[in-house]
Amino acid sequence: MPKPPQPSGSAKQLKEYLEIIANAQESQQGPARRWDIYKRAMNETQTDRWVAYLIDRGLLSGDKTNGYKLTPKGIIWLDLLREHADLVGALTQELHGSRMRRLDR
Repeated sequence: MPKPPQPSGSAKQLKEYLEIIANAQESQQGPARRWDIYKRAMNETQTDRWVAYLIDRGLLSGDKTNGYKLTPKGIIWLDLLREHADLVGALTQELHGSRMRRLDR
């Protein structure tokens, strides 16, 4: 029996960001703060890029002032990534660094 494919690096990264937001919501009983995302991204550019990407795709709602929450679509994606990360690699290929930079233009 063949081994299932490994999750893509992009799928792992997307899962990390969605989990950061979900965990912050659960532990703080409210929206995730920008700082929660920044701690993973490690700089302003990456933080802005990821927040914009997640909002543009309807996975995240909110802003710097009021914080961020997962949308129903974001919750579904997080569940998929937790349970079936090996199957969603192809769906997250656009998150590859060079592709993300092209999206910024």
